[in-house]
Amino acid sequence: MATEFNDYAQILGELWVGLEGDPRLADLFELNNLGFPLAYAHTNGLSTITDKGKVYITQTWERVLEEFFLDDVGYEGIDHFLEAAELE
Repeated sequence: MATEFNDYAQILGELWVGLEGDPRLADLFELNNLGFPLAYAHTNGLSTITDKGKVYITQTWERVLEEFFLDDVGYEGIDHFLEAAELE
């Protein structure tokens, strides 16, 4: 089962806020400099996401999964993702 849009948007937003300065993720954050803040804004009620914004967030999620060689197994939150990505 794939992770739901709002769940992966929440995970991306929390990654961006919690790990933005982590040198292991610097390239990932730089290459996805729209998707992470859009996900954060969306999940924190700071903006209404458009269809185009959803595309950026989804592409960022796909890149994050690729970066950590993970399958989308239906992550239920940041803790579940961090454990799978070995970023705890």
